[in-house]
Amino acid sequence: VNDVYGGTYRYIKRVAGENQGVTSSYVNLQDEDDKAVLSAFRPNTKLVWIESPTNPTLRLVDIPRIVRLAKSHPSKPLVLVDNTFLSPFYSSPLLQGADIVYHSISKYINGHSDVIMGALILPAHHTALAEKLRFLQNAIGAIPSAYDSWLAQRGLKTLHLRMKAHGINALAVAKMLQSSPYVDEVIYPGLPSHPQTALAYRSLSPHALKFVEKHREDNSSPEDTSFPYSGMISFRIRGGAEEADKFLTSTRLFTLAESLGGVESLAELPAKMTHGSIPPAERELLGIGDNLIRLSVGVEETEDLVRDVEQALEAAVRPRPRPLRQPSVIIGPVAAGPWPSHPSSPGLSILKGKPFGGAWTLPGVTKLRERLWFLGILAEGLDITLPSIRLKLNTTEVNQFDAVALEGEEGHRRQQAEQERGTEELSQTMTIRSSVGKGRWESGFGLIRCARSTSRRRLVEDDV
Repeated sequence: VNDVYGGTYRYIKRVAGENQGVTSSYVNLQDEDDKAVLSAFRPNTKLVWIESPTNPTLRLVDIPRIVRLAKSHPSKPLVLVDNTFLSPFYSSPLLQGADIVYHSISKYINGHSDVIMGALILPAHHTALAEKLRFLQNAIGAIPSAYDSWLAQRGLKTLHLRMKAHGINALAVAKMLQSSPYVDEVIYPGLPSHPQTALAYRSLSPHALKFVEKHREDNSSPEDTSFPYSGMISFRIRGGAEEADKFLTSTRLFTLAESLGGVESLAELPAKMTHGSIPPAERELLGIGDNLIRLSVGVEETEDLVRDVEQALEAAVRPRPRPLRQPSVIIGPVAAGPWPSHPSSPGLSILKGKPFGGAWTLPGVTKLRERLWFLGILAEGLDITLPSIRLKLNTTEVNQFDAVALEGEEGHRRQQAEQERGTEELSQTMTIRSSVGKGRWESGFGLIRCARSTSRRRLVEDDV
């Protein structure tokens, strides 16, 4: 199948192709008609490799149809199905006519992300082939350790329980994604919107079909035809690579990792990770773009997973206000005198206000000329003009002081503020330094510091 796992593509093209002389053809087994599929067979075709669902676009292959076509061709190739995404719980390809079923045991069968192992499962009538494969496995040395085998058996005991939880959680997340304004497309075969949802339902194993029908009966309305179909979801986030990267770094329960099938939830970007070995032009043809995200939905609480994806989407795509630059002006609401004393500087009034970085409503902002005194912090980027501000420390007016304009990373540039009738006219956002006697109040990097001859106190946001 042309839409195949990147590791499989790499092995067939680069390892088997370049070192063993194996040739291969890649065919769209989902959309091509019987004639087109048969035309891809050659006299020496030995094996048809199927993934269903495919990784990561979750396209389905009609396995009985491909088996029928393979058996009708003179070369009579074997049909292998990679069933990793569905596990033996949701699909039984041997019952659909496949000759070999392949599983990455590292994924759902083990289920705890602590084993590296694979397996081939053959029906009873392929005894000779099974013996040949066992000989090759032993001769090549691809033998799992006793401990790894024990871990895999441990995981297999809870496979049916975990796969039900994976499916239920994935369906809930898929429904949420489908309703989100931050998502362009959701790919989950259990949703009615998937073009092959009927094939997905038809291909369910007998035991999965019982579970799905019971779940529908207990949880769905008659018009809701969705159903759990393993734990894998792919979706296209609204935007591009930047939004996808932001989503992947904003999740709290979904860990950024390539693997899948464990009890923990994982998320990845196929174009840069699992399918990075596929040439960009081929990835584009397959629909594996920079905004395609793949989720392996774990067995955590359903509501927690849904909320995690929701908040990550909002963080990644929701329109954000223009970020404010570093605060640089001492300015804030202080009532007209008499002023209460601040513990570190008698006579200096600082009132608690909102933390800087938001839009402040300054009480009496239209009465600046009526002796309304200010001290605090204003962040750059707020559209506020400050005409004729008079500063006062204790009872001494400050008619002369240095005003330092913020110059980004280049540091501060000193400049003298204009003096007009005993007041200071500030025409732009500035950092103000005032000196009275031995004490000095100044701002630096957006913080107010009190520098006196015997003590230094750093004020926190709640003091502003």
